[in-house]
Amino acid sequence: EILGYLTSITDPEQAADLVSCAVLPDAAERQTILETLEVETRLRRLVQFLLAEIRKRRKSGQYE
Repeated sequence: EILGYLTSITDPEQAADLVSCAVLPDAAERQTILETLEVETRLRRLVQFLLAEIRKRRKSGQYE
């Protein structure tokens, strides 16, 4: 059921919101994504936050 829902998402804004809520641990970062109106800017910010989260986890040894 969940996979069906995920594959049905065609709206980039909805995808950004879903990924940010599911993956970003920082509430301020999630709020920034939700408040960003322009889709391209929203997606770019999401990518920046995700890359920062990956770097942080690599430094802490969670992704080794």
